[in-house]
Amino acid sequence: MNLLSGYMGLALRNPLIATASALTDELGTLRALEDHGAAAVVLPSLFEEQLRAERAAEEHRHALPASGCAEAQTHFPAYPPSADGAKICLRSVQRAKTALDIPIIASLNCLSPKCRAENAVRIAEAGADALELNLGAIPAAPELPGREVEQACVQAVAAVRAVVRIPVAVKIGP
Repeated sequence: MNLLSGYMGLALRNPLIATASALTDELGTLRALEDHGAAAVVLPSLFEEQLRAERAAEEHRHALPASGCAEAQTHFPAYPPSADGAKICLRSVQRAKTALDIPIIASLNCLSPKCRAENAVRIAEAGADALELNLGAIPAAPELPGREVEQACVQAVAAVRAVVRIPVAVKIGP
């Protein structure tokens, strides 16, 4: 039986794609998914909110030690380096790409154009075969015409397509 399929220009041996979930968060599970027939995997999303929270925590961490009094520095706890969601995401892409023989699709959920463009480029450079772009912003103004919401989505996709050469799929929220 021939199950060869295509998705976003990627050649797949069948139409089974493991989507972003707890199952696609660990390399061992990704290998098992491939061994059990998954033809591609979508890694968990990198969220702009996550990146903002990490940046705020890092700024707060650096503001805590007493300034100007070297002795007072020992009274404050030593904080471990904060997590870096972008680096973790990029390492996941790189490890999956090295370990698996199926396409790796990264997922990005950013609201700001700058975050979308910067991280789309970083994900492509990390070796992702494709990018799933999540556009889940819910318009806060009920009077906003649907055409404007649609145009914002089109502009977001065009901006990402302008900076990456890998295939891009778009998920649009409610």
